[in-house]
Amino acid sequence: MVMKMDKVYELMKEPLVRYIEDYPSWDMQAQHYHNTTEIYLLTGGDRVVTVNDTTAVIKAGDLLIIKPYFMHSTCKGKSDNISRCIISVSEEMFSDFLKEEEIRRLFSPLQLGIVHLKKEDVTRLTELWKFAADYYLSHDMLKIKLAKFYVIQILMLLGEMELDYDSVFEDSGFDEETIDLISHIHQNFRNPDFSLDSMLEYSHMGKSRLYDIFNNKFHTTFLKYLNFLRINEVRKELDETDKPLSVIAQECGFASVQTMTRNFISEYSMTPAAYRKKQKI
Repeated sequence: MVMKMDKVYELMKEPLVRYIEDYPSWDMQAQHYHNTTEIYLLTGGDRVVTVNDTTAVIKAGDLLIIKPYFMHSTCKGKSDNISRCIISVSEEMFSDFLKEEEIRRLFSPLQLGIVHLKKEDVTRLTELWKFAADYYLSHDMLKIKLAKFYVIQILMLLGEMELDYDSVFEDSGFDEETIDLISHIHQNFRNPDFSLDSMLEYSHMGKSRLYDIFNNKFHTTFLKYLNFLRINEVRKELDETDKPLSVIAQECGFASVQTMTRNFISEYSMTPAAYRKKQKI
């Protein structure tokens, strides 16, 4: 699997739960991956989905499951409007209150592929999904915690359904070695002291071996990949917060505002301050 840098998205640290009803269809053609299992239930309309190099059409009543570290994208089908439910969640997100055996029980039935569900199963799942999505978006900490239990109910219900997969997608995600490397980077890129030497020490690899992995999988170098993650995090902080640039630089892995600014200009052709000002217009 080959991936260009504009296809790299941040790995998720918290569950994503959404329910969207009768919403104009749109294109999300940029391929991306994450560290979570994505569960996508289409309740109205149709979508075109691509996983790795295989494309399929999903319709109302179809459940799409995408395993972690598989490149994928979706785009508009024939329908102008769609209704859908999405959960993007990893096993680690439940480790604070479930045992390993319980987590395996929830996730083991989930396989890469498409399943057409019975109407009554779609109804049962959709009702749970609505509660989970509403609670996650409530900004009420108690409701957000309770939303995890709705997600657990959804996963348990899927396990009880004995899903019959249409395995249209080739099972060829990243190998374990690559997953371990990118997971380690995403866990540490905000640390200004994290460097090429840190990565070599962690991986017990030589420079040439690490170079080959990043060149073959991502068409880039380790340092460019690391910088991309940091700059992408800076952009999100500029979009979503009013934090001072000095704080953003420190939290996103840069040793100074000057270093952050130089790298940001290289990516966006403007300073972080100019970008923030432009976004507020």
